[in-house]
Amino acid sequence: MPASTPAVAIAATHLAVARLAAAALALVPGALAAQGADGWRRFDQSGNGYLSGTEVTACGCKAADADGDGVVMPDEYARWRGAAASTTTPAAWRGGDRVEAYVDGAWHPATVVRMGTGDEAGRVRVSLDGYTYGTSRIESLDPQRVRRRAATPAPVAASPKGLPAALPAGLYVCTTSYPALMTLGRLTLRGDGSYTGMSRDGTGRGGRYRYDAATGRVDWVGGLQGFTGQVSGTEVYRDTQGVLNVRVSYTARAGGNESSMDCYREGA
Repeated sequence: MPASTPAVAIAATHLAVARLAAAALALVPGALAAQGADGWRRFDQSGNGYLSGTEVTACGCKAADADGDGVVMPDEYARWRGAAASTTTPAAWRGGDRVEAYVDGAWHPATVVRMGTGDEAGRVRVSLDGYTYGTSRIESLDPQRVRRRAATPAPVAASPKGLPAALPAGLYVCTTSYPALMTLGRLTLRGDGSYTGMSRDGTGRGGRYRYDAATGRVDWVGGLQGFTGQVSGTEVYRDTQGVLNVRVSYTARAGGNESSMDCYREGA
């Protein structure tokens, strides 16, 4: 019989440990056992007794890999779920609670529908407020991806520049006049500080922005999604006809000349 390769030996070791950990998982009492066993069966699509690659991505449980070997064993998953339950107190969530949910790389306002049951035990079912991820606004999330919604900030005083306290929500068309007048794309701003990035129809990847009414400055948290240029600054101003514009200054490439595009709200 040929000698086993290191990769085969490692896989065999993982499988043996996984079988022992899965058996031990059944001995974990109460809610932790329900979270570990039900969640484990849902994500272990390959049936090899541990999570790796896309399975880890699907469960959002990379933090559970305590030993950093690139795979999540049943006991690591159970401990991780138990820690999440104890730190986020998911039992406290009730239908109608106003929360924030971490979806598509950002926190979005959401409303709790109910706590998960059956295969979703230990998870939180939420309805995203004004945001659609994929084709649905309903998401079933691990508790660490749900947090209490921040208190509504006090109203911002009117800007001395005559700018609004908040940017009007809507679809914005972004155009440039260099090298010729053209539309570069559209983006959608929301009143809660979130937006969908540059695309043909304004439904690109989601992000968040900060707006200072006193200065007219806009900061795109993590960069302007969907835009390939290097943004050097963004400011809000009114043109000679009083129409509100969002001017984005940028360079098309490192070391290139600075250009700008003006984004105006459709129907304004």
